[in-house]
Amino acid sequence: MPPSPDNSHPNARISGRLIQSVMECIQHDELEPILADYGIDHVDLDQWYPLQTWLRVLDTIANRENAMQNLVSVGMAIAETVLFSTDENYSTMPGCMRRAVDALAAEHKGDFGTFSFEKPAPHEMDIAHQSPYPDDLIYGFVYGVARQCLGGNFVLRYAVDQLRRDKGGETTALRLSWSATPN
Repeated sequence: MPPSPDNSHPNARISGRLIQSVMECIQHDELEPILADYGIDHVDLDQWYPLQTWLRVLDTIANRENAMQNLVSVGMAIAETVLFSTDENYSTMPGCMRRAVDALAAEHKGDFGTFSFEKPAPHEMDIAHQSPYPDDLIYGFVYGVARQCLGGNFVLRYAVDQLRRDKGGETTALRLSWSATPN
């Protein structure tokens, strides 16, 4: 279970574009009523919403049946929203991932956490995050970025040697591996 939302980001805001990702994800029929429960039944793409409200929505999703699938689905939709809001081409996976995280940051006003990247091998990338977001949402985001940038030739895993944030750890680490020839 992810850490419960706290009030550590009281002035932070999130764009309507990210909240809209719930309506565009594959699980939208199951998730839209949760938004309505928090008074969000119409999303204005140009409006800024309190991050705390968004975190409460995600906490509700995380504490319901199918939590992992639903959060991964939302994360993948967020990746599609932020990464492809520009017409840029990406020649490397690290460049693509950095651009996606920068674009995600631009959809926030105020602190939303940190991401770090390491490249331990030519076709591997370690991604670590410390954020108020559930790990499975971030997993879906990274998976969505990789799918758009690499096609289907990749594997994404949680690091097995580190306690995830959802389990009480400080940072969650993911390992992305891909073949030399992307689709």
